[in-house]
Amino acid sequence: MNQGETIVKSARGTYAVDPKRDPKIFRDLKLPVYPQRESGLKTISAFLTARSTMVDGGAHIGTYSVPLSEMCKEVIAFEPSPETFVFLAKNVSLNGRSNIDARNKGLGASIGKASLAPLSDGLATSQTIDTEHGGSIDVTTLDSEVSRADLVKLDIEGMEAEALDGAARLIKESRPVFVIEIFPSAMKKHGRSPAEIQRFLRKRGYGIFLPMESDGPLMLGKIPALWILTILIMPGWFLKGGQSLSYDIVAVPKEKPMPQEIYVRSAVSLIIHLILRNLGDKTARLKKWLGMTLR
Repeated sequence: MNQGETIVKSARGTYAVDPKRDPKIFRDLKLPVYPQRESGLKTISAFLTARSTMVDGGAHIGTYSVPLSEMCKEVIAFEPSPETFVFLAKNVSLNGRSNIDARNKGLGASIGKASLAPLSDGLATSQTIDTEHGGSIDVTTLDSEVSRADLVKLDIEGMEAEALDGAARLIKESRPVFVIEIFPSAMKKHGRSPAEIQRFLRKRGYGIFLPMESDGPLMLGKIPALWILTILIMPGWFLKGGQSLSYDIVAVPKEKPMPQEIYVRSAVSLIIHLILRNLGDKTARLKKWLGMTLR
């Protein structure tokens, strides 16, 4: 066991993690259920079968790759950070996942070298790729690494647009489903925007959806425009800037049928859902403030 390493047995596998480098993931793994990760796993697994090949771009220590490898034929996992990759490789071994192909590379628009630059949230493991100044990190493209894929998950700290630029052949030949993290402030560091991802995907015949919170069936809401979504999800960042929140979108080729367990909701239903959620959050915060004030 490496210095600082802790082994955590969770409902979704056994993981080696460094609590100092990854305090949030360490806390999340110790929870009986982590709603945000469970929601992501539920969404992705709906599109997988026993014959599927999945790409996990930004695999980190494997908290998606490990459980999802039980549901598909193969997971190709990319993680650029050498320090984090050590934990990813160990967790693949700890869980006996011979169908996970872990690669210590970042994803971008072209093959080259890069360095890792920290984001502004203060976490040692929250880093984005800097391709402008070179470095020791290998950067590759989906087209050069992956012959075919049924689903591609991209959570790569603002480099999602670049990864799509490097996937022209894969998109044309495989028509994979994409699950993409939209992190506006990180994308801005690379001179990109969520609107570029929307234009890129729609031009190539994809419908774009937002997973909607539900205790029942999995629901995807049709996205009218990502800038509208960004305003509704993070109005404070839209007005003031700074470090934004992030959210996931699902992009499905229009010619592919939706899995039977997924219910698709209209753009109007999605907007109403987000407005009501915002009102509920504000009401909860007001009640908490009043409770503290009146004590």
